Amino acid sequence: MHTSRLIKIFFILLISTISYSKSIISISIDAPITPPVLSYIQNAIQQAEESNAEALIIELDTPGGLLTTTRDIGQSILTSRVPVITYVSPQGSRAASAGTFILYASHLAVMSPGTHLGSATPVSLGENNEQSQAMENKILNDSLAYIESLAQYHDRNEAFARDAVKNGVSITANEAERAGVINFIATDMTDLIKKADGARVRMQSGVQTLSTSGAKIITAEQSLKDRILITITDPSIAYLMLMAGIYGLLIELFNPGSIFPGVLGAICLLIASYSLQIIPINYAGLGLIILGSAFLIAEAFIPSFGLLGIAGIIAMIIGGFFIFQVPNWAAPDLWFMLSILTLFLLGIILLARISLKAHTNQPVSGVEALIGLKGKVLNQNGLDYEVLVEGEIWLATSDIPLTIGQSIFIEEVNGLRLHVKSAEIENE
Repeated sequence: MHTSRLIKIFFILLISTISYSKSIISISIDAPITPPVLSYIQNAIQQAEESNAEALIIELDTPGGLLTTTRDIGQSILTSRVPVITYVSPQGSRAASAGTFILYASHLAVMSPGTHLGSATPVSLGENNEQSQAMENKILNDSLAYIESLAQYHDRNEAFARDAVKNGVSITANEAERAGVINFIATDMTDLIKKADGARVRMQSGVQTLSTSGAKIITAEQSLKDRILITITDPSIAYLMLMAGIYGLLIELFNPGSIFPGVLGAICLLIASYSLQIIPINYAGLGLIILGSAFLIAEAFIPSFGLLGIAGIIAMIIGGFFIFQVPNWAAPDLWFMLSILTLFLLGIILLARISLKAHTNQPVSGVEALIGLKGKVLNQNGLDYEVLVEGEIWLATSDIPLTIGQSIFIEEVNGLRLHVKSAEIENE
């Protein structure tokens, strides 16, 4: 009796341990789809595979992203040994453009109520000519074939997939569920785990049945590197780094030797250059910003009565609005841009005023600072004199005779000899 009871307790504990050993890895993406996001997803897939997790859940809210990166994410999902569930959440989120491709590539596609997906037409930044039009058609046809293959692989609605890519169509979560674009709608993570249990998904190794009931959800945190890279590739942060870098270099040019602003500006520009390699930009806008910066630098060295400075400011404002025009996901918030531009212009005005004041002030050091100072004659030898100025004795000459003890002021400095005049003449 006692032995059988111990065996029963042992099996209960064993079953309990097995039941709670199941885990689901979860990550959250609320950003444009860029290479740092790809790295985050690949790391999460690797963690899920190494821990033998039941599934990986990607909680997604994205306005879109880079097509090449999206295809890499799709390939990572399709070749994953662990089922990947993409969950468009929380309410109000979207899986636009690149997000639609990721949703179609996932083994299980789920959405929250009040979310939407679609508008997956690839956007080109090329010039509007026959060559660029031909390239756009190639990209469009390639994207159509890709999303259709994903729809066929996971047995999802092909008609909407084509419309989303070709015509930029978007639909809500309820419409997506009725049309067979997604597997189901889940109100929250608990509801998702419950509904996913027992679902059959197509893996590279064959059809697999999900067993998510009782699984523990483990959040895979972003590495410090991923957090930094995702942050600086945000269009608003990239624009901030670009303007901060230019401003730091301008401070250094207006105030040579300050060092810190120049170093900080160079660092910001290097960070911005990394971001601008990833984010699609309008090079005409970037060119205007560079040209405007050159005008502002020239204003510091060439007297143009403010014309170069005004031209530089206008060029930078126009360039700032053009640089992130296409596509929409790569554009910073309008009010953020206006705030940065306003602060930048106020800073330029302040720098200009400080520089103008420095040029108009009387020198306080060097030879120039001696001009206008007063002193008195100590000794005389013809028209050569020894004069006392600010506690120092100088050799001096004068156009008119002076007497010992007479007050003088310095009119010119020629090497180590002063040219002085009587202080009485100055008073006249």
